[in-house]
Amino acid sequence: MNPLAVMLAVPDADRFQRGKARNEYLSWMARKAAMLSAKHLGIEAMAFPKSDAGAPVQYQGMHWSVSHKPESVAGIVCPHPVGIDIERLRPVSERMFDMIATPAEWNLLRHLESIDRFFRLWTAKEAALKWFGTGLTGLSRCRLEAVETGGFLLHMEAHFLRVFHEFRGNYVVAVALSGERPLFQWVLSPGPSSAPND
Repeated sequence: MNPLAVMLAVPDADRFQRGKARNEYLSWMARKAAMLSAKHLGIEAMAFPKSDAGAPVQYQGMHWSVSHKPESVAGIVCPHPVGIDIERLRPVSERMFDMIATPAEWNLLRHLESIDRFFRLWTAKEAALKWFGTGLTGLSRCRLEAVETGGFLLHMEAHFLRVFHEFRGNYVVAVALSGERPLFQWVLSPGPSSAPND
């Protein structure tokens, strides 16, 4: 069964929390998305442990990844390593392009509009780095090798990894995994929510 990437809209009333409380709430919402992904695989109870460095640790053989922005969150659970990233499409400065990729990589995406090009590659690399467990410190070693139907082929540390994209409105989600394309589900109204207890 293909894993399911779940994206949740963050309720309007909760967007206005600030600082630590806001970040904790968004993290909780992202884990809620990951729990819906776990249920797709028939898992009714799932914990989301992290290492001392804050990286996701597998739980009972299941890997997980989450991402959050102020208005939307994303989560996925998979029996194999996985990474997910969500971003809102918005204008970015030209120097950001130089920071995340080489001219040769951008040349592979020359057929795309500037904003689309930037966020496809940015989310692909973020998802891939989560798959590898390196964080942004590995950005310069993660390279776009090819553009394929439905996704990208990235290379890092002797590994080739496929990253799949899905768009909804002004958001793009990327999922990095070694298997087939995941399923994607956007939940615009996740239902009643309460503040996290932890």
